[in-house]
Amino acid sequence: MGQVIKSFLGIFFAFLVVITGVSVVTMQMQVSEARSYKDTVVASIENSDYNADVINACFTGAEDNNYRMEIILYDSSGGSVTLDSAAAAPGHAADAVKARVFLKYDVDFFGKKFEKSVQGTAK
Repeated sequence: MGQVIKSFLGIFFAFLVVITGVSVVTMQMQVSEARSYKDTVVASIENSDYNADVINACFTGAEDNNYRMEIILYDSSGGSVTLDSAAAAPGHAADAVKARVFLKYDVDFFGKKFEKSVQGTAK
């Protein structure tokens, strides 16, 4: 009887370790995908010279991936404009010289959602 209990506990703890490992790997994959998308957005904004259509496409891609994105555009006079949707981009991107990208996303860990964020700068 004692050996049955020990065997059951061994299987239970092995199962718990596997579930924890899978959760950690899944969470890290979500973080990695969000960081990769942020890097793509920063590179796209830099390479397009702050083109409004590219910024709109970045917002659309963020929405498709269930990310919440905010872009702060800075102009040469030191002023700034915060964009949180694609509709706001056209009038403000023309004279931008720098941008900060904030990307918020949710990660699941054991079925509980946590909000995380990454940021980058386009110069």
